[in-house]
Amino acid sequence: MKPLAIAVLAAFWIMSGIIALGPGRDGAMLILRLAGAGPATATVALAIGAAIDIVLGVAVMVRRTCRAALIAMLAVSLGYVAAGAIATPQLFADPLGSILKIFPIMVATLFVLAILDER
Repeated sequence: MKPLAIAVLAAFWIMSGIIALGPGRDGAMLILRLAGAGPATATVALAIGAAIDIVLGVAVMVRRTCRAALIAMLAVSLGYVAAGAIATPQLFADPLGSILKIFPIMVATLFVLAILDER
């Protein structure tokens, strides 16, 4: 299960970044604008957030950086939840779970962190 869990986390984070830069860009920009970001700030925030997601997704697949990536995923996830709670609390009621999906991802991340050193 460990390789599968790592692969799913990696895919989730990488695809989240790619989708935000590609087909989901307009939706992501709308959310950032709802949060009060101007066009330039939203563009930069989107690029930085997507890059972080992609880097973490790749880093979790590398044995040497896996633990640090998992810890960073937890920190970034908490940051996303905190930012969402402050800037766009209405997203907690989003039927697609744009904020709520972070919680099961955090549990999966904690699971992989807990079993990482098991042989």
